[in-house]
Amino acid sequence: MLLGYLLFGYGLTRVTPSAATTLTLAEPSIAALLAVVLVGERLPAIGWAGLAGICASLLVLSLAPATQACAAEPSRSRELPIRQEA
Repeated sequence: MLLGYLLFGYGLTRVTPSAATTLTLAEPSIAALLAVVLVGERLPAIGWAGLAGICASLLVLSLAPATQACAAEPSRSRELPIRQEA
């Protein structure tokens, strides 16, 4: 477990803050899935609903920056150049 958290911390220092936030939201979901698959635990229906909600949120978060970046590009081309006086 220590090695996992050390690697996780090392990885977080190498990504942007928004990506780090998204990754930390994914951690409990991965832990729940590993508990179901590897340990044989059972999630109640509300647990699966919560997992689906987290996955949907992560999908929205991962797609949002690409949409905003595309929308920001045309506005840059409309900016007027700054005049420099001599």
